[in-house]
Amino acid sequence: MGGGFHVDFLLLTLRGVWWIDLRDVRGNISAVIRWRSGRSMDGPRRFTFTNPQSALYDRIAAVKAVAR
Repeated sequence: MGGGFHVDFLLLTLRGVWWIDLRDVRGNISAVIRWRSGRSMDGPRRFTFTNPQSALYDRIAAVKAVAR
């Protein structure tokens, strides 16, 4: 549709295409589809980030369109 998106890695396997997104986040990661944000907890440090799962369906559709 004339747009673009960033992909860290796509692996082509016998079972299909695997999408790998790399995040530079330390500690325990928690994110649930119904949450708007994810959280990283590394001891006393807390970090909140936008939940990447919310855009997942659009990104899957884009990869499917390119990697027929």
